[in-house]
Amino acid sequence: MKKILLAILMLGMISQPGFCNKPPVQLELTADKTEIFTTEFPVYTVRITNTGSTNIQVIDTDYKGADKQWLVDSSRVALGAASYIGDRWQSQGLHELKLGESYNDKPRIYFPERISNPSWNSSIPEPITLRIGFRITPDARPIWSNPITIRFKRYEDRSTKNKLEFQDINLDGYCYPVIFHIKGVFPRSEQPIIESQLVVDDEQTYEQFLKMRRGVPGRRCDEDKAYKECMKIACSGVVGVGNDEQKRLPCAENLCRVSAPREVKGCEAEQECLKKDLPPIDFTHKTLLGQFTQGDCGTTGFKREVFRDDKAKTITYFVSAINTIADCMKSSGGQSLNLIAIPKIPADYKVIFSYKTQ
Repeated sequence: MKKILLAILMLGMISQPGFCNKPPVQLELTADKTEIFTTEFPVYTVRITNTGSTNIQVIDTDYKGADKQWLVDSSRVALGAASYIGDRWQSQGLHELKLGESYNDKPRIYFPERISNPSWNSSIPEPITLRIGFRITPDARPIWSNPITIRFKRYEDRSTKNKLEFQDINLDGYCYPVIFHIKGVFPRSEQPIIESQLVVDDEQTYEQFLKMRRGVPGRRCDEDKAYKECMKIACSGVVGVGNDEQKRLPCAENLCRVSAPREVKGCEAEQECLKKDLPPIDFTHKTLLGQFTQGDCGTTGFKREVFRDDKAKTITYFVSAINTIADCMKSSGGQSLNLIAIPKIPADYKVIFSYKTQ
Protein backbone atom coordinates (compact mmCIF):
# COMPACT_ATOMS: atom_id res chain seq x y z
CA MET A 1 0.00 0.00 0.00
CA LYS A 2 2.84 2.35 0.94
CA LYS A 3 4.53 1.69 -2.40
CA ILE A 4 1.30 2.53 -4.26
CA LEU A 5 0.86 5.79 -2.33
CA LEU A 6 4.52 6.70 -2.99
CA ALA A 7 4.09 6.01 -6.71
CA ILE A 8 0.95 8.17 -6.81
CA LEU A 9 2.77 10.97 -4.98
CA MET A 10 5.73 10.83 -7.37
CA LEU A 11 3.41 10.80 -10.38
CA GLY A 12 1.67 13.90 -9.06
CA MET A 13 4.98 15.69 -8.55
CA ILE A 14 6.23 14.86 -12.01
CA SER A 15 3.03 16.22 -13.51
CA GLN A 16 3.61 19.61 -11.85
CA PRO A 17 4.82 22.32 -14.25
CA GLY A 18 8.58 22.83 -14.14
CA PHE A 19 9.35 19.61 -12.26
CA CYS A 20 12.49 17.98 -13.64
CA ASN A 21 12.74 20.67 -16.34
CA LYS A 22 16.37 21.14 -17.25
CA PRO A 23 17.42 24.81 -17.46
CA PRO A 24 18.15 25.89 -21.05
CA VAL A 25 21.54 27.35 -20.10
CA GLN A 26 24.16 26.92 -17.42
CA LEU A 27 26.25 29.86 -16.18
CA GLU A 28 29.64 29.81 -14.47
CA LEU A 29 31.02 33.10 -13.11
CA THR A 30 34.68 33.55 -12.15
CA ALA A 31 37.00 36.46 -11.32
CA ASP A 32 40.76 36.68 -11.75
CA LYS A 33 40.98 37.69 -8.08
CA THR A 34 38.46 37.77 -5.24
CA GLU A 35 40.50 39.86 -2.79
CA ILE A 36 41.34 43.25 -4.21
CA PHE A 37 42.47 46.71 -3.24
CA THR A 38 39.69 49.29 -3.18
CA THR A 39 41.28 50.87 -6.26
CA GLU A 40 41.38 47.65 -8.32
CA PHE A 41 39.04 46.24 -10.95
CA PRO A 42 38.62 42.45 -11.07
CA VAL A 43 38.39 40.79 -14.47
CA TYR A 44 35.24 38.67 -14.61
CA THR A 45 34.50 35.79 -16.96
CA VAL A 46 31.08 34.24 -17.46
CA ARG A 47 30.83 30.92 -19.29
CA ILE A 48 27.40 30.20 -20.74
CA THR A 49 26.58 26.68 -21.95
CA ASN A 50 23.53 25.68 -23.97
CA THR A 51 21.99 22.84 -21.94
CA GLY A 52 18.53 23.09 -23.51
CA SER A 53 16.89 21.47 -26.51
CA THR A 54 17.26 24.22 -29.14
CA ASN A 55 19.86 26.69 -30.35
CA ILE A 56 19.94 30.02 -28.50
CA GLN A 57 21.05 33.54 -29.38
CA VAL A 58 23.49 35.16 -26.93
CA ILE A 59 24.27 38.87 -26.92
CA ASP A 60 27.66 40.02 -25.64
CA THR A 61 27.39 41.77 -22.28
CA ASP A 62 28.83 44.97 -23.80
CA TYR A 63 26.78 44.92 -27.03
CA LYS A 64 23.55 46.77 -27.76
CA GLY A 65 20.53 44.94 -26.37
CA ALA A 66 22.55 43.16 -23.69
CA ASP A 67 20.34 44.62 -20.95
CA LYS A 68 17.47 42.49 -22.32
CA GLN A 69 19.41 39.29 -21.54
CA TRP A 70 21.95 40.00 -18.81
CA LEU A 71 21.51 41.24 -15.23
CA VAL A 72 23.10 41.06 -11.78
CA ASP A 73 21.42 40.24 -8.49
CA SER A 74 23.19 42.66 -6.12
CA SER A 75 22.26 46.32 -5.70
CA ARG A 76 25.93 47.04 -4.94
CA VAL A 77 27.11 46.13 -8.44
CA ALA A 78 26.11 47.09 -11.96
CA LEU A 79 26.79 45.98 -15.51
CA GLY A 80 28.57 48.45 -17.77
CA ALA A 81 26.49 50.00 -20.54
CA ALA A 82 26.86 48.80 -24.12
CA SER A 83 30.13 49.92 -25.71
CA TYR A 84 29.46 48.75 -29.26
CA ILE A 85 26.27 50.12 -30.73
CA GLY A 86 26.94 50.40 -34.46
CA ASP A 87 26.26 47.82 -37.16
CA ARG A 88 30.02 47.34 -37.68
CA TRP A 89 30.03 45.16 -34.54
CA GLN A 90 27.16 42.94 -35.66
CA SER A 91 29.28 39.82 -36.24
CA GLN A 92 31.10 40.21 -32.93
CA GLY A 93 28.12 41.04 -30.72
CA LEU A 94 25.75 38.16 -31.46
CA HIS A 95 26.44 34.47 -31.02
CA GLU A 96 24.35 31.40 -31.80
CA LEU A 97 25.02 28.59 -29.36
CA LYS A 98 24.16 25.13 -30.63
CA LEU A 99 23.25 22.30 -28.27
CA GLY A 100 26.07 21.65 -25.83
CA GLU A 101 28.17 24.60 -27.01
CA SER A 102 29.71 27.14 -24.62
CA TYR A 103 30.85 30.73 -24.94
CA ASN A 104 33.02 32.88 -22.65
CA ASP A 105 32.33 36.57 -22.19
CA LYS A 106 33.98 39.17 -19.95
CA PRO A 107 31.25 41.32 -18.40
CA ARG A 108 32.23 44.79 -17.21
CA ILE A 109 30.91 44.64 -13.66
CA TYR A 110 31.63 47.67 -11.52
CA PHE A 111 30.84 49.04 -8.05
CA PRO A 112 28.76 52.27 -8.06
CA GLU A 113 29.90 52.89 -4.47
CA ARG A 114 33.31 53.89 -5.80
CA ILE A 115 31.66 57.12 -6.94
CA SER A 116 28.79 57.57 -4.47
CA ASN A 117 30.69 56.66 -1.28
CA PRO A 118 33.34 59.30 -0.37
CA SER A 119 35.00 56.94 2.12
CA TRP A 120 35.37 54.05 -0.35
CA ASN A 121 39.17 54.29 -0.58
CA SER A 122 39.79 55.39 3.03
CA SER A 123 37.89 52.51 4.63
CA ILE A 124 37.47 48.83 3.88
CA PRO A 125 34.04 48.20 2.28
CA GLU A 126 31.99 45.19 3.29
CA PRO A 127 32.45 42.15 1.00
CA ILE A 128 30.18 42.01 -2.04
CA THR A 129 28.53 38.74 -3.13
CA LEU A 130 27.04 38.72 -6.61
CA ARG A 131 25.65 36.51 -9.34
CA ILE A 132 25.08 37.20 -13.02
CA GLY A 133 21.83 36.16 -14.65
CA PHE A 134 20.71 35.37 -18.20
CA ARG A 135 17.24 35.47 -19.80
CA ILE A 136 16.40 33.59 -22.98
CA THR A 137 13.75 36.23 -23.71
CA PRO A 138 13.20 39.63 -22.05
CA ASP A 139 10.16 38.32 -20.14
CA ALA A 140 11.68 34.99 -19.11
CA ARG A 141 12.71 34.19 -15.56
CA PRO A 142 16.49 34.69 -15.23
CA ILE A 143 18.84 31.75 -14.81
CA TRP A 144 21.58 32.54 -12.29
CA SER A 145 25.25 31.73 -12.12
CA ASN A 146 27.14 30.57 -9.07
CA PRO A 147 27.79 33.33 -6.52
CA ILE A 148 31.24 34.85 -6.02
CA THR A 149 32.33 37.12 -3.17
CA ILE A 150 34.72 40.05 -3.62
CA ARG A 151 36.63 41.19 -0.52
CA PHE A 152 38.51 44.46 -0.23
CA LYS A 153 41.71 45.86 1.25
CA ARG A 154 43.08 49.39 1.15
CA TYR A 155 45.76 50.28 -1.37
CA GLU A 156 47.40 52.46 1.28
CA ASP A 157 47.83 49.42 3.55
CA ARG A 158 50.14 47.62 1.14
CA SER A 159 53.62 46.97 2.44
CA THR A 160 56.26 49.25 0.93
CA LYS A 161 59.29 47.62 2.56
CA ASN A 162 59.63 45.24 -0.42
CA LYS A 163 59.10 47.86 -3.10
CA LEU A 164 61.37 47.07 -6.05
CA GLU A 165 63.42 49.40 -8.19
CA PHE A 166 62.99 48.87 -11.92
CA GLN A 167 64.25 50.02 -15.31
CA ASP A 168 61.53 51.80 -17.26
CA ILE A 169 61.86 50.73 -20.88
CA ASN A 170 58.42 51.87 -21.92
CA LEU A 171 58.08 53.97 -25.04
CA ASP A 172 55.60 56.80 -25.50
CA GLY A 173 51.85 56.37 -25.23
CA TYR A 174 51.26 55.59 -28.90
CA CYS A 175 54.08 53.09 -29.05
CA TYR A 176 54.08 49.38 -29.45
CA PRO A 177 51.82 47.61 -29.47
CA VAL A 178 48.88 49.21 -31.21
CA ILE A 179 45.57 48.49 -29.54
CA PHE A 180 44.26 46.52 -32.51
CA HIS A 181 46.62 43.64 -31.68
CA ILE A 182 46.06 43.32 -27.92
CA LYS A 183 44.36 40.07 -26.95
CA GLY A 184 40.99 40.59 -25.29
CA VAL A 185 40.94 44.38 -25.77
CA PHE A 186 39.64 44.80 -29.31
CA PRO A 187 36.89 42.48 -30.64
CA ARG A 188 38.57 42.05 -34.01
CA SER A 189 42.16 41.68 -32.79
CA GLU A 190 44.45 41.45 -35.81
CA GLN A 191 47.50 39.21 -36.18
CA PRO A 192 49.91 39.03 -34.51
CA ILE A 193 48.01 38.71 -31.25
CA ILE A 194 49.84 40.15 -28.25
CA GLU A 195 49.11 39.26 -24.65
CA SER A 196 47.97 42.21 -22.52
CA GLN A 197 50.12 40.98 -19.59
CA LEU A 198 53.70 39.94 -20.25
CA VAL A 199 56.36 38.09 -18.28
CA VAL A 200 59.53 37.61 -20.37
CA ASP A 201 62.35 35.80 -18.60
CA ASP A 202 64.82 34.74 -21.29
CA GLU A 203 66.60 36.11 -24.34
CA GLN A 204 64.87 33.81 -26.85
CA THR A 205 61.37 34.89 -25.79
CA TYR A 206 62.47 38.53 -25.87
CA GLU A 207 63.80 38.16 -29.41
CA GLN A 208 60.47 36.64 -30.51
CA PHE A 209 58.71 39.54 -28.83
CA LEU A 210 60.85 42.06 -30.75
CA LYS A 211 60.24 40.29 -34.05
CA MET A 212 56.51 40.37 -33.42
CA ARG A 213 56.71 44.11 -32.88
CA ARG A 214 58.47 44.66 -36.18
CA GLY A 215 55.84 42.50 -37.85
CA VAL A 216 52.98 44.77 -36.79
CA PRO A 217 51.67 46.23 -40.06
CA GLY A 218 51.55 50.02 -40.23
CA ARG A 219 48.37 51.89 -40.93
CA ARG A 220 48.08 54.41 -43.70
CA CYS A 221 47.94 57.85 -42.10
CA ASP A 222 45.39 59.32 -44.50
CA GLU A 223 43.13 62.02 -43.03
CA ASP A 224 40.73 61.99 -45.98
CA LYS A 225 40.29 58.22 -45.69
CA ALA A 226 39.90 58.45 -41.92
CA TYR A 227 37.22 61.13 -42.36
CA LYS A 228 35.27 59.08 -44.90
CA GLU A 229 35.39 55.93 -42.75
CA CYS A 230 34.25 57.95 -39.75
CA MET A 231 31.33 59.47 -41.68
CA LYS A 232 30.01 56.01 -42.55
CA ILE A 233 29.33 55.00 -38.94
CA ALA A 234 29.55 58.06 -36.67
CA CYS A 235 26.39 58.86 -34.63
CA SER A 236 24.64 55.72 -35.91
CA GLY A 237 23.90 54.69 -32.34
CA VAL A 238 22.66 58.06 -31.11
CA VAL A 239 19.02 57.87 -30.02
CA GLY A 240 16.74 59.85 -32.35
CA VAL A 241 19.54 60.41 -34.85
CA GLY A 242 20.92 57.06 -35.98
CA ASN A 243 17.79 56.08 -37.95
CA ASP A 244 17.48 59.44 -39.70
CA GLU A 245 20.29 60.02 -42.20
CA GLN A 246 19.53 63.74 -42.50
CA LYS A 247 20.06 64.14 -38.75
CA ARG A 248 22.95 61.68 -38.51
CA LEU A 249 25.17 63.36 -41.13
CA PRO A 250 25.47 66.77 -39.37
CA CYS A 251 26.15 64.95 -36.11
CA ALA A 252 28.78 62.78 -37.80
CA GLU A 253 30.41 65.76 -39.50
CA ASN A 254 30.91 67.57 -36.20
CA LEU A 255 32.42 64.45 -34.68
CA CYS A 256 34.60 63.37 -37.62
CA ARG A 257 36.02 66.85 -38.20
CA VAL A 258 37.68 66.48 -34.79
CA SER A 259 38.34 62.74 -34.67
CA ALA A 260 39.94 62.29 -38.13
CA PRO A 261 42.91 64.65 -37.52
CA ARG A 262 43.36 63.11 -34.08
CA GLU A 263 43.46 59.62 -35.59
CA VAL A 264 46.04 60.69 -38.16
CA LYS A 265 48.18 62.30 -35.47
CA GLY A 266 48.09 59.08 -33.48
CA CYS A 267 48.85 57.06 -36.60
CA GLU A 268 51.90 59.17 -37.42
CA ALA A 269 53.17 58.92 -33.86
CA GLU A 270 52.64 55.18 -33.99
CA GLN A 271 54.61 54.81 -37.21
CA GLU A 272 57.47 56.88 -35.82
CA CYS A 273 57.40 54.78 -32.67
CA LEU A 274 57.71 51.52 -34.58
CA LYS A 275 61.09 52.67 -35.90
CA LYS A 276 62.50 52.79 -32.35
CA ASP A 277 64.33 49.83 -30.86
CA LEU A 278 63.79 48.52 -27.37
CA PRO A 279 66.97 48.26 -25.30
CA PRO A 280 68.86 44.99 -24.66
CA ILE A 281 68.12 43.23 -21.36
CA ASP A 282 70.43 41.01 -19.33
CA PHE A 283 68.09 38.14 -18.50
CA THR A 284 70.60 36.53 -16.17
CA HIS A 285 69.74 39.31 -13.73
CA LYS A 286 66.47 40.79 -15.06
CA THR A 287 62.85 39.88 -15.89
CA LEU A 288 60.70 41.92 -18.29
CA LEU A 289 57.13 42.76 -17.26
CA GLY A 290 54.45 44.43 -19.36
CA GLN A 291 50.87 45.42 -18.58
CA PHE A 292 48.79 46.99 -21.34
CA THR A 293 46.58 49.83 -20.11
CA GLN A 294 44.36 52.26 -21.94
CA GLY A 295 43.54 55.46 -20.14
CA ASP A 296 40.25 57.29 -19.94
CA CYS A 297 39.46 60.87 -20.84
CA GLY A 298 42.16 63.11 -19.37
CA THR A 299 44.82 60.42 -18.88
CA THR A 300 48.22 62.11 -19.13
CA GLY A 301 50.45 59.19 -18.22
CA PHE A 302 50.95 56.07 -16.09
CA LYS A 303 52.61 55.48 -12.73
CA ARG A 304 54.29 52.10 -12.19
CA GLU A 305 55.07 50.34 -8.90
CA VAL A 306 56.35 46.82 -8.18
CA PHE A 307 56.24 44.95 -4.84
CA ARG A 308 57.84 41.67 -3.82
CA ASP A 309 56.32 39.46 -1.11
CA ASP A 310 58.76 36.69 -0.19
CA LYS A 311 56.31 35.09 2.25
CA ALA A 312 53.57 34.72 -0.37
CA LYS A 313 56.14 34.31 -3.18
CA THR A 314 54.47 36.95 -5.34
CA ILE A 315 55.49 39.93 -7.45
CA THR A 316 52.70 42.53 -7.75
CA TYR A 317 52.90 45.03 -10.60
CA PHE A 318 50.67 48.07 -10.07
CA VAL A 319 49.92 50.46 -12.94
CA SER A 320 48.06 53.69 -12.17
CA ALA A 321 46.49 56.00 -14.74
CA ILE A 322 47.31 59.62 -13.97
CA ASN A 323 44.20 61.65 -14.80
CA THR A 324 43.49 65.37 -14.71
CA ILE A 325 40.06 66.83 -15.45
CA ALA A 326 41.67 69.86 -17.06
CA ASP A 327 43.20 67.68 -19.76
CA CYS A 328 39.95 65.86 -20.51
CA MET A 329 39.01 68.11 -23.41
CA LYS A 330 42.37 67.68 -25.17
CA SER A 331 43.16 64.05 -24.37
CA SER A 332 41.19 60.98 -25.40
CA GLY A 333 43.25 58.72 -23.17
CA GLY A 334 46.73 57.33 -23.71
CA GLN A 335 47.72 53.71 -24.00
CA SER A 336 50.85 51.89 -22.99
CA LEU A 337 52.28 48.42 -22.55
CA ASN A 338 54.18 49.71 -19.47
CA LEU A 339 57.33 47.71 -20.15
CA ILE A 340 59.75 47.51 -17.21
CA ALA A 341 62.76 45.38 -16.27
CA ILE A 342 62.96 44.24 -12.64
CA PRO A 343 65.44 42.06 -10.68
CA LYS A 344 65.23 38.41 -11.78
CA ILE A 345 62.05 36.71 -10.53
CA PRO A 346 62.56 33.28 -8.89
CA ALA A 347 60.96 30.43 -10.83
CA ASP A 348 58.46 29.58 -8.06
CA TYR A 349 57.10 33.14 -7.72
CA LYS A 350 53.74 34.25 -9.15
CA VAL A 351 53.28 37.60 -10.92
CA ILE A 352 50.10 39.53 -10.07
CA PHE A 353 49.03 42.37 -12.34
CA SER A 354 46.92 45.21 -10.96
CA TYR A 355 45.54 48.43 -12.43
CA LYS A 356 44.08 51.42 -10.64
CA THR A 357 43.10 55.00 -11.43
CA GLN A 358 44.34 58.02 -9.49
